[in-house]
Amino acid sequence: MMLSSAIFLLSCSLATCQQCDEGPCLQPEPDEHDVPMVLLQTSTVVEPEVRHSNNWLSNWASLLSKRTHTAHRKVHKQEPIAANVADDATAAVSGVTLNGRGDLSLFISGCATNTAMLLCFMFAFVMLRSRYPEMFTYGFISGRVPVEVPGDWTSWISSSLKLEMNDHIKYAGLDHAMLLEFCNLSMRLCAYIGVPMVCIMSPLYYLFGHGQAEEDGDNLTLIAMGNVKFLHPWLYYVDGVVVLLVCWITKRELFKSMDNFCLKRFEWLESLPSPQATSIMIEGIPESHRSETKLWEYFSQFFAKDDIRDIHIVMHIPELENTVAKLEAAELALTQAQVQWEKDGKDPAKRPKTSFYHEDALECYEKAKNDAEQEAEKLRDALENDHKTPGGVNASTAFVTFENALDCSKAVGLNFSPHKDEWLISLAPPPGDLIWSDMKVSEEGKSVKRVLGYAAVFGLYASFTPVCLLVTNLASMLELGPLQSIWDTYAPTMGLLIFLSFVPTVLILIFSFLFNFKCEVNVQVETQNWYFWFLFFFVILVTAIGQGFSVFVEEISERPFDLPLILADKMPAATHYYLTYLSLQWVTHGMNLTRYIQVAKFIGFSKLLETEEARAMSEPEDQDYYGMGSRSARFTSNLLIALIFGTLSPLMSLLAWINFWVCRVIYGYLMVWAETKKADSGGVFFVNQLKHTLMGLIFYTLLMAGIFIRRAPDYVPAGCAIAAAVFAVHTFYVFSTKFNWETLSAEEAIKLHHDHSASDDAYIQPEIIANTSSKDPAGLARKITKSFKRMRKSMN
Repeated sequence: MMLSSAIFLLSCSLATCQQCDEGPCLQPEPDEHDVPMVLLQTSTVVEPEVRHSNNWLSNWASLLSKRTHTAHRKVHKQEPIAANVADDATAAVSGVTLNGRGDLSLFISGCATNTAMLLCFMFAFVMLRSRYPEMFTYGFISGRVPVEVPGDWTSWISSSLKLEMNDHIKYAGLDHAMLLEFCNLSMRLCAYIGVPMVCIMSPLYYLFGHGQAEEDGDNLTLIAMGNVKFLHPWLYYVDGVVVLLVCWITKRELFKSMDNFCLKRFEWLESLPSPQATSIMIEGIPESHRSETKLWEYFSQFFAKDDIRDIHIVMHIPELENTVAKLEAAELALTQAQVQWEKDGKDPAKRPKTSFYHEDALECYEKAKNDAEQEAEKLRDALENDHKTPGGVNASTAFVTFENALDCSKAVGLNFSPHKDEWLISLAPPPGDLIWSDMKVSEEGKSVKRVLGYAAVFGLYASFTPVCLLVTNLASMLELGPLQSIWDTYAPTMGLLIFLSFVPTVLILIFSFLFNFKCEVNVQVETQNWYFWFLFFFVILVTAIGQGFSVFVEEISERPFDLPLILADKMPAATHYYLTYLSLQWVTHGMNLTRYIQVAKFIGFSKLLETEEARAMSEPEDQDYYGMGSRSARFTSNLLIALIFGTLSPLMSLLAWINFWVCRVIYGYLMVWAETKKADSGGVFFVNQLKHTLMGLIFYTLLMAGIFIRRAPDYVPAGCAIAAAVFAVHTFYVFSTKFNWETLSAEEAIKLHHDHSASDDAYIQPEIIANTSSKDPAGLARKITKSFKRMRKSMN
């Protein structure tokens, strides 16, 4: 990830050296006529006291009256806005450069270079796949995927494209299938919007725009909106219609995709294995009811006694948890010592020794394992009596499993208490994905930690600019002798490189310590939400952020109705930067295709463990950066770059279409054949992606409204953009309220009275079942369930 970021920042740094189409040259003294004319860096002359007035109504009224007066006088003078994007701290550390001469040749060479690098990574992937099939075809080797991919150069591409949504759901899960469907949705949007823009609007901009780009020699802007002169008599009216069409097309495609998703979601809910399909999670249990017996008595008031299949209450068992951790560590050390000795041919002279005391490793680890097993067994025996008493070791969280899905749905819809912090009912997450430690925190403790967590996340946002500047300044102070010229290329953006590399990891750490999400899927969902907004502010809105996130928030809070003008003054200045950004995404996907981190881990572990164990230790891929949350956020931000900047630069949609086609091919292969199957949220990530897209669409309409206010000859184009903004807000509201996708309807739940497919998973803490045989991992779980049924019969 850091390597791909470095490549991008290098290309951005080289862009600053390109002053003309002929190639790099020495930087001359700035001349007022050399200021690149980019969209929305022009406006009528507005007095500073009006521009900075705290009265937003008088601000807009004065601005519009001056524009009208200027329009009546037919003045077409273009003057740069005083704020220069390149001078803003946030944009500077991000490597953002202004549009200008020489960008066309740089863009073409960049696309060619990125395409060549993508092909190189594909070549490396084919070679690695043949050398390490355990890391690239394990889905087929394990029997999870029945389709074998031939070992030639291109069959993996056709195999990836042949699979349909139902195949992806079956082999990789609904979440991963919907991520690929989001790629298909993005390609449709880019095609429906991009093809007319390139075929119709680009020729219009080129032939009739007659803007500053012609005078400046900015050839890449000649086919973009930046080439439309100030107060153009008719082109802005066409753009106003384009904004309306973009919103309508986006709404139509998103709602169509959501309708299809709902059908798949209901099928997924119907196919859930037991016990997840019929289980609920209860939080905030009053202390008087914190035992399995008391819970059964309580729920028997609302449901027939035979409708409750199983109950398990979470327990505070720190001693048992520590003992089981020691047991697992001893087992791992013993396995590694045995493998090493077998590789040495079981030579008695090479029998493994411990690191510190040089004792016989096999005997030492065997003894530690036996001692831990005996201690764990004693602690489990003690729980037999302790957990029967309300309170004590019992926490405020429990799981109740019903006989059918209808009773489960009824329980979720019931209100069991007038207090919002008691008897909180929700659908149970997958048993194997639970974070048991999060379920032992009191409601008061959760509230305090949540406040600290939000403060930490905001601090992460606010620290972006100062931290990047600090690291960049320190990097610029280094002297590397002969390598100084190369280092000078990276140093200006070194802060950004390091910061962005660790943002998902920092978010995961904050969520782990200060939030209680109860399962890993929820952690990924929260990562998706916060990481998306981070990318939105510091990638898409980076030029509007100015001197820092906190300053931007303060400015918007003081003058919220100036937001369209702030966006319009700064964002269009860097459309060429985003063209380069999108083309470089192809390279990052190619790097991910090689799975270089997992392959390196596998090679290292293979020297100590057997092949299968080495593969298991190498998986899964880093869930901070490569998890569903981070991937979903990055995919959405790339689509929004195409939507928000696509009207300003029609080529944006074309590059985004290529990007999502590459994603569809690469991740369509990785998720099915290479990566392990992950816990499934049932499409929550996809719904969030659609919501984030609609939010970005609202910002798009605000940006275009600001542009038309600055440049159009009258209010008609701005009126179209404002109408589009109202349409986008209404669309978001309808989307948020129309679809009931979370749970099955009562009609569908009644059909599921039959038993669901059973699994070995159970809602029981793993430390309690650690002494079962590996051949029967759910043995103790079934034993506890039987004892619960005996307890229920005795109470009847």
